[in-house]
Amino acid sequence: MKHRKFNADHFLEKFQGHESLLGKFVKIWPKGLQVNASSLDVPGFRRFILTGTGTSKDQFFEELYRVYDLCTEEGHEDLLAACREIRPRYDPDPQGDLPVECLA
Repeated sequence: MKHRKFNADHFLEKFQGHESLLGKFVKIWPKGLQVNASSLDVPGFRRFILTGTGTSKDQFFEELYRVYDLCTEEGHEDLLAACREIRPRYDPDPQGDLPVECLA
């Protein structure tokens, strides 16, 4: 699968104020990444992208690129539609203020 060119700086700037989402994403691989998910901030996530290690780093990057591929206007609409189909209904952004990067 070919992914869009990943722009880490543009992607990560959207997580200012939503850093906990980065930690939750990293916790998907609890033992496979060498990073402290509970204290992760935007600069720490960026450093991990550039220099981090772990046995699950390939899987981490594959999922990160998939998330980034959703960060388009169409991806945003698809994400909201998928959330509306979940029963009971799931609303990850009740105030409607999350950037698509965080929603993805």
